[in-house]
Amino acid sequence: MQLLFRMSHFEIQRNEVIYVTQGDRKPFINNPYLATSVWRGTVAENKWN
Repeated sequence: MQLLFRMSHFEIQRNEVIYVTQGDRKPFINNPYLATSVWRGTVAENKWN
């Protein structure tokens, strides 16, 4: 399966910095499968299974 949108290393690191600072994460960055579930498209890897 090919992802149409891949999370960049920068975006993953940015999400980690936000988590350390604010204590919350962006679920669409942590698990791209959520985005494909909501907006359709090529199914991304479900990182929570």
